[in-house]
Amino acid sequence: MSAEIRQIQDLSGRWPESLTDRAEEIILVHDLDGTITYMNKRGRELFGKTDPMEKLNIDELVPHDHVELFRERRKRRQTGDDSPFLYEVEIKDRHGRIFHFEVSSTTISRTDDRVEILLVARDIEDRKRIEQARERLERKLAKLERLNDLGRMAGEVAHFVNGTLITIMGLASKLADETCGSGEASKRIEKIHEACFKAKELTSNLLAFAQKGGYLRKSVDINALATRVSNEFKSGSFSEHDIKLDLEEGLARVKGDESQLERALKYLVQNSMESFCNTGTFGTVILRTRTRIFEDKCEDNRDTVQLEEGPVRYVSIEVIDNGMGMEPDVLAHAFEPFYTTKMDKRRAGLGLAMVFGTAASHGGKVSIDSEPGKGTRVVVTIPSLEYLESKDKKNIGKETSNPEDEVPKNVLVIDDDTGVLEAFRLMLEQLGWNVITAGTLREAMDAVSEFPEPISLVTLDVLINGSSCKEALEEIIEVLPGAKVLLCTGYPGDEDMEELMKSGASGLLTKPFSLAMLKKEIARLFSLPHRQRSV
Repeated sequence: MSAEIRQIQDLSGRWPESLTDRAEEIILVHDLDGTITYMNKRGRELFGKTDPMEKLNIDELVPHDHVELFRERRKRRQTGDDSPFLYEVEIKDRHGRIFHFEVSSTTISRTDDRVEILLVARDIEDRKRIEQARERLERKLAKLERLNDLGRMAGEVAHFVNGTLITIMGLASKLADETCGSGEASKRIEKIHEACFKAKELTSNLLAFAQKGGYLRKSVDINALATRVSNEFKSGSFSEHDIKLDLEEGLARVKGDESQLERALKYLVQNSMESFCNTGTFGTVILRTRTRIFEDKCEDNRDTVQLEEGPVRYVSIEVIDNGMGMEPDVLAHAFEPFYTTKMDKRRAGLGLAMVFGTAASHGGKVSIDSEPGKGTRVVVTIPSLEYLESKDKKNIGKETSNPEDEVPKNVLVIDDDTGVLEAFRLMLEQLGWNVITAGTLREAMDAVSEFPEPISLVTLDVLINGSSCKEALEEIIEVLPGAKVLLCTGYPGDEDMEELMKSGASGLLTKPFSLAMLKKEIARLFSLPHRQRSV
């Protein structure tokens, strides 16, 4: 455009206002002092200058930190540099609002006493918004990738710790049996069990953050869950603060791990209650449940996992407080594991990371809005049960009964951790089982071929070396079709636990566990009908 304008000016000796006033760009001419000698209609409207004869200086139209840039360009023109310049600047309108423009400038006339510079400014506000949106998305993706990496690491740590804990608990159970449950030794063994279960709480949070803690899902009433958590806090150590329920009547149920969802909700309420303690004021927490319909994608997706596309009915539970709130720099790191601002350094900083992982593992999201001094609002949103059931309708198979007392008490234990194998052996022998152990599936199949009696129970580590759990499960069922298969895991990795159950597994036991928990689970397995694989 500048070449056309210059050509027309050269022909007519004046600026063709009929042409320049129709332009969407700001077009102006200024001299080496910055004095504007011409400005088109777009520029006059933006800057609120109705008098075309009014003398203006270009330095008055740009933010203070851009003035030096324009002066530097004019100095270069003064030294004879007539090359075109192209750069991005911010320009203030008549109301003081800042807009982004791409500016091109070139010398259009030069005499002994005068130099005229043509400046054309194109509005790039839309382009800037797109660039900023792309940068926000890139930061969000980088953050999610970082959280995923941390999640994988957290899961691997939990797997190692859980394996160690089950070894300790197995040996402790054997010692308790040998001491006959009496004396100081028995009390110390009980302390060992207590310490192991305290450590299990930590690994449970790690697994929740890794989105691997919810093993078996069932129908959950979120309103009932919120009521139960509310009642617990009303009668607990935070009873001096108020907790209110705002529950949607007829709320759809969700499919999830109820204990994991309850742990997440309890943490959010406790976090709110503790924010009141830090300010020394009376506080109120509101638990609110709502149905939310997303026609395409969730409109508020900050710091979250992506919800699925298509019209979906979701259930949301909100925890709202009027506590101290969070500073922006704290909010930016809220979901990162081991990040904490609490004075009690014994706290691991896994709470919000656990909530994040719980929401993600249930196919949902979590978002936080918080301002210092104004409180915090956390929203956990997960798919409704009716939506999930509409996606997944499969045959659950036929069932036959097989009571525990009527089967040979021979058990095959498959685990690649020798400490876990020893713990299993000690505990199962205490329960009266004859135990065969194997570190791999091949060792297990060799042992089965050499064992002369029927095997009624198989315990299978989900992360067995050498094959996938599903492949191992299918081979075990083919070789031992009448045996119950009990899956055991401290971290499921990429295995789909529900799919494994549908493929013929009879039950699931999460590491670490006590002798009593193992006994109870085995009794439950043999009291239930034998499940055939889905087809």
